[in-house]
Amino acid sequence: MAFSLVRHFAPLPACAWAAVCLSGCGESTADVSGKITIQGKAPDLKELDIGFLGRNGRLVTAAINTDGTYKAVGVPVGETMVSFIYTPPPSVPATGKHRLLRPGPDGSPPPPHPGKEADNNPIPPHLRDGSTSKLSFKVVPGQNNVFNYDVKP
Repeated sequence: MAFSLVRHFAPLPACAWAAVCLSGCGESTADVSGKITIQGKAPDLKELDIGFLGRNGRLVTAAINTDGTYKAVGVPVGETMVSFIYTPPPSVPATGKHRLLRPGPDGSPPPPHPGKEADNNPIPPHLRDGSTSKLSFKVVPGQNNVFNYDVKP
């Protein structure tokens, strides 16, 4: 009886293909673009991002340009929760010089500069976290996914 390598290893390619398909490596993603405004106007903020949180827990963020346009690449397909992330620039005292603020004696954050609001974030709290945001968008593969939104207080 002769040993046949072809017959013995023929199932191997099929098993390898199944392992790749079942491993999740081919997760479907798509791009999302659009325009974000704040109370009907371009945000004119350099530190503003948009986030898309997929059901699989994967978060994809994209910078929002000062004119409000953005393009998020590789967003998970399906229903996503949308959030906005604003990172304000460091505070500069009236002297124009930067200084390091020291935490309080108990390790608490330093107080805000006098005359400045403690929270100058233009994004309402309910839109800052994708896991609690009620704003959603369905990403569809192979389509031009456009998400436009006007942020209101």
